Amino acid sequence: MPITEKQQKELNSAILEYLRDHGYSQTLESFLEESKQALPEKRLKILERKWTAVIRLTTKLQQVESKLIETENELKQAKPFNFDSFKGPKKLFDELLPNKQTHHLKGHQKAINKVVFHPNYSWLVTCADDSKIGVWDYETGKLQKFLRGHTNSVCDVCFD
Repeated sequence: MPITEKQQKELNSAILEYLRDHGYSQTLESFLEESKQALPEKRLKILERKWTAVIRLTTKLQQVESKLIETENELKQAKPFNFDSFKGPKKLFDELLPNKQTHHLKGHQKAINKVVFHPNYSWLVTCADDSKIGVWDYETGKLQKFLRGHTNSVCDVCFD
């Protein structure tokens, strides 16, 4: 990927500064002549800072790549979870997957095709063969409103 003219000037300035700060006087003179650029007055140590950033990011990238390989290996060895072999407290499953009905949502006259929970609010949306979309509060079980206007069955709903 080619660099812009501004980036090239910044790189040349950084190289000139590095050569001056580390005593490469002959190389500095040659580079000044070839680059046709003035020697920077400020000592910003840009080249050293960028190089340490490259090293730090390379180390971070290697860590992320090794974690990815580790996770891929775990995924390859993973087996489907068997609820019958779960040795943990039975109460955990009873709390997570209650087997009792909490609400009975009444309102649709025909079969419900899909139920979707909102990711942030306590809303539940249903769509059905009666051409209506129902918006419910799943904590109270109350119907908030029906969205009407479809002429046929509503087969799918989603939140954007």
